[in-house]
Amino acid sequence: MNRFVIYGIAVTLGLGAISAFYWHYTGLIEERTQLKIDKQELEKEVSATRAVLQEQRNITFEVVNQAAKATGIVRRNDEIFAEHNFQKLLNAKQGLILMRVNDGVARSSKLLECLTVSRETRGGPPSTCTDKP
Repeated sequence: MNRFVIYGIAVTLGLGAISAFYWHYTGLIEERTQLKIDKQELEKEVSATRAVLQEQRNITFEVVNQAAKATGIVRRNDEIFAEHNFQKLLNAKQGLILMRVNDGVARSSKLLECLTVSRETRGGPPSTCTDKP
């Protein structure tokens, strides 16, 4: 009878080991499946993030180009102011200078208003804002 008990214990331990191995193996398979799902979700998020970053990069390049153009305009205006004696010109041709200054102030004021006033307040589409008074 002792022999049967030992055989029973051996078979029970063997079945226990096989069950434990099977339980561990199926757990690994489930983890692998979950990792594949997580990988797919992360790849989708990475793709979306890359698209957003590319769009932001394009916007940044556009802003940098606009800033470069604005810098060129400022430099050109600085050169004009450095080369001309506006006080002498004002004394010689007051009407011409005052008309140009008033037109420039009106245009600048309208552009500033278009930049600061919302579309709803303005009551029109953005195309109503131009640099012409």
